[in-house]
Amino acid sequence: MYEDLLESVSTQFGEALAPARRFNTLLLECTEKLADLQLTSARTYSSIALDQARAALDISDMASLQAYFSNQLRIAETVSQKIAEDANTLLTLGQDFGAEIQKLAQENVVIFNRAAQGAQPGPTKATPTRKSA
Repeated sequence: MYEDLLESVSTQFGEALAPARRFNTLLLECTEKLADLQLTSARTYSSIALDQARAALDISDMASLQAYFSNQLRIAETVSQKIAEDANTLLTLGQDFGAEIQKLAQENVVIFNRAAQGAQPGPTKATPTRKSA
């Protein structure tokens, strides 16, 4: 008897925690993607900055200075393009996360409605009352 009760409570507890587990899994996956985006972006921007610092150190005459400044337009375009790509990736990540959260919320509403309907007592039969004469 107690084993059945414990198993029932354990099952109900697992079902109650399932939405929180799914949410946490989704949150962790999104955080992982965001961290990967940030690390990749940091690596790219650091590489560009270090390349520019090295190029500046190589300036030794007027011709190399002119070449350095003429290269700045290309670098600015590269950085601008990378920023746009990162922004689009971040936007997509946010939209995907929002859609998954909305889907999860809708699933939870269905689950909670089902649980609430199961918890409602069924119609009770009226017991006839005796009238004393």
